[in-house]
Amino acid sequence: MRGPASQALRHGLICLAAAAMLLPAPLVSATPPAPPDALTLELEYKVFIRGVRVGAARIRAETGDGRYRVCGRMHTTDIWARIVPWEARFDVGGRIEDARAVPETFRMHERARKKDRVVHVARGMLRQERDGETQEEQPAPDGVDFMSFFWVTARCDAEPVLNNGRKSYAMVLREREVDDAGDERCDYDVLDDDGKEGTVSPARFDIVERHGRRVPQTVTMPAALRRQLRLVEASIVDQAMDSRSNACSQTDLADTKQMERMERE
Repeated sequence: MRGPASQALRHGLICLAAAAMLLPAPLVSATPPAPPDALTLELEYKVFIRGVRVGAARIRAETGDGRYRVCGRMHTTDIWARIVPWEARFDVGGRIEDARAVPETFRMHERARKKDRVVHVARGMLRQERDGETQEEQPAPDGVDFMSFFWVTARCDAEPVLNNGRKSYAMVLREREVDDAGDERCDYDVLDDDGKEGTVSPARFDIVERHGRRVPQTVTMPAALRRQLRLVEASIVDQAMDSRSNACSQTDLADTKQMERMERE
């Protein structure tokens, strides 16, 4: 799988599991639940394209004292790791206000066979390095990054604007269902390029509660390649007792020379 097909796979993975200004969006629910304070969750997901497993994601989401941090790793798996090697490590953080994530920093290091990209968003500006070359600084994309939206305060908003650190996606809620347990299903139209003359794709989010926090059980992009992110496991991490290697300690982007230099500049 090369050329456009491999690009579609990488794009699908980062958009699914995929940064930082919060735009106001009308709430579907008048009293959204606040995320529990002082809780760390570790979540594992599998990524499928047309029913075939192609990747995985491991997420660690921490909240406490009105702040949050979400970090983790996404990558291709199985035979796809050899055909289309791809990996992204990310670390985002910010504060929680009125039961909403307000991102302050977004960092991602994405690597593929012929690509190495570092993205850093902070103080309203986007900085990038591509294959070791620093790109011209740009204004940060509008909206909330996917990680903050999904793993801190997930719910069906009417018109959220989301981003993957580099690009915004305007979304229009078409239908919302809530079952007796309070789990939500949200069907959206996703407008590429922040709602301008771009591609419109349907998307579906199934949001459930795990250990007091609302997180996506599945994220489905049925258009084109029918990409889907599926929750496999969610567990509470006791930070005082945790000696395992986790998604945050595995991530190397916070210590890379590129990131350190970009943060000093």
